[in-house]
Amino acid sequence: MTETTDNALTALTPDNVEIEKKSLEGRTAQAMDRYRDGYLHARTIIGLGEVIKTIAWLASCVLAFAGMVFWSSTDNSFGEIGGILIILVGLILGGFGYILGVLVQSAGQSMKAHFDCAVNGSHFLNDDQRAEVMSLT
Repeated sequence: MTETTDNALTALTPDNVEIEKKSLEGRTAQAMDRYRDGYLHARTIIGLGEVIKTIAWLASCVLAFAGMVFWSSTDNSFGEIGGILIILVGLILGGFGYILGVLVQSAGQSMKAHFDCAVNGSHFLNDDQRAEVMSLT
């Protein structure tokens, strides 16, 4: 019984409280770093989706312009059909690229939502730290 009492008294000494406090601060810092990395990953995916959408839009515009130039520069029916086909290919590729960009952005937004749930439920963070990690401050 003396051994249990000694352990209980040892657990309450100032040195042990300081060690426990540093341990909690270390866990908090590790959790915040992990969540920051996760949010960075999610924001990168969202940015990649935006780049995909922009490239698709630009490619569609370039092909549509090229199709109009090709269409107007020739006087035969082959030039008109070729110009229309180039315009249609540009619109189709642009549409598929835009949809792909939206899907990539959706994956990034989904990751952010999962991290929001994890951060909100974290016992290692207080409200100010949660807001900081979520970039709400």
